Amino acid sequence: MSSRLSLKFQVPVVLIALEGKLGKASCRSIKNVSIYNVLEEVKEELVRYGGHDLAAGFTIEEEKIEKVKRYFMESFSKKTRNVEEKKKYNIDMELPLEVVGESLLQDIEKISPFGSENPHPLFLEKNLSFREIRKFGVDQRHFNGILVKEGKEYPAVGFDLGHRIHLDTYLAQSFDIVYYPEKVNLHGEKMIQIRIKDIIIKDEFYDIFIKS
Repeated sequence: MSSRLSLKFQVPVVLIALEGKLGKASCRSIKNVSIYNVLEEVKEELVRYGGHDLAAGFTIEEEKIEKVKRYFMESFSKKTRNVEEKKKYNIDMELPLEVVGESLLQDIEKISPFGSENPHPLFLEKNLSFREIRKFGVDQRHFNGILVKEGKEYPAVGFDLGHRIHLDTYLAQSFDIVYYPEKVNLHGEKMIQIRIKDIIIKDEFYDIFIKS
């Protein structure tokens, strides 16, 4: 249950079940928010604990639950706020998918390698739809699919974005994406793939888009 809630709402989740005077907790978190580190910060209040960054568990005495709950809420609020700030991207330009090709990839390659000091150029494209989508990975955190615009199709992949896609509604929705093109080898064939860094359903807010 904690895993499904965390994946759906993209927030850390702690569920505690009482057994007598002890509470046993199941914890799930999101990328860049370590649930294990938070448990380390309150370990003196816990009977026992264990796990890793994204999944953990602990046992706690009933009378200490409220105190630890308040600490969790304050800590998670700060950490998730920092994560949201890190999600913002500097977009180099609005670039329609139809101009993506070998020439553009060669121009991008000229300014590589990319890293923290030289971030990959990012582009914005609007009003796209998907012909198909498949989720994959642990908890279906990632997805790949076929983007469609004006009858043309483009293979695409999005890592840690599976929670943004609803398989029962995506065919009727329109999307804006932050992306960059990349050359990949799919099924033995070299092709250009659209690497999606963020995706927005058209009726959502655009506060992650910051044009440079």
